[in-house]
Amino acid sequence: GGRVAPSRRRDSASSHRRRSAPWPASMLTIFTGMAHRAPSLLTNFARMFKVKASVKKLCDACYIVKRRGRVFVLCKRDPKHKQRQG
Repeated sequence: GGRVAPSRRRDSASSHRRRSAPWPASMLTIFTGMAHRAPSLLTNFARMFKVKASVKKLCDACYIVKRRGRVFVLCKRDPKHKQRQG
């Protein structure tokens, strides 16, 4: 007959379109390895420390701080130098 089975309708394909992400596409290019995680983790990513057993200054702008019983290395020039011992 003239009827098409519900599983073969053309408009059913449009319901399977991928939804857009709740964060801007520019963040996906920056955090490509973390694109599958929640957006809240992406926004906090820039504030995270490298956690190491032993920390040391990586440049002359790095300085060591002891807070809350932990040793931190902070850097005003390069945020990638941030480290936390433990």
